Amino acid sequence: NAIHALLVGLGFEAKLHAASMFDSDINHGTTIVTIDGERWMVDTSLHGDIPVSLRSEPTAVEHAGFVTSVRPDGDQWIFECQTPDPNFRIPCRIHDEMDHAFTLEANEKSRAWSPFNSGIMVGINDATGVWMLKDNKLARIEAEGTTTTELQDSEVDEWMIETSGHSPQLVAEVRAILDFQAESVES
Repeated sequence: NAIHALLVGLGFEAKLHAASMFDSDINHGTTIVTIDGERWMVDTSLHGDIPVSLRSEPTAVEHAGFVTSVRPDGDQWIFECQTPDPNFRIPCRIHDEMDHAFTLEANEKSRAWSPFNSGIMVGINDATGVWMLKDNKLARIEAEGTTTTELQDSEVDEWMIETSGHSPQLVAEVRAILDFQAESVES
């Protein structure tokens, strides 16, 4: 976990923890940092740019309309992050501390079914909201609400280069892999 390595390298007391997206089997990892005795969850997959305090009472943080909430559940926590659908939030349970090898194993278990592994998934925070791209659906979440747009493949590629800053070479490689996968399914 890169954010864990960065935080440890900067001198923070950071621990990897097992987690379960959709509150199912362990298939995710997150980082918990302790600062002045208080624990904070730092998870770059949540599209929030503010660490979430892990307190004994429910808490939430908001970034320009994008809300991440956390509530204790026994000796664990359940956090929920927003999606473009206002009626659907992704739950994730934070479990016990784990090591890097366990992180790799958990990620491998979810390879075949995770929505993060089967297509394009990009999230970007900026001063006024959050961009979320999943395959050909681009959503913009702001305090005023959410807008969603369907994009053509060429528009997705252009957005990834122009807005999210991915290199044209990387975008071309991703597109080639997705096209190959689509052709394999069709034949």
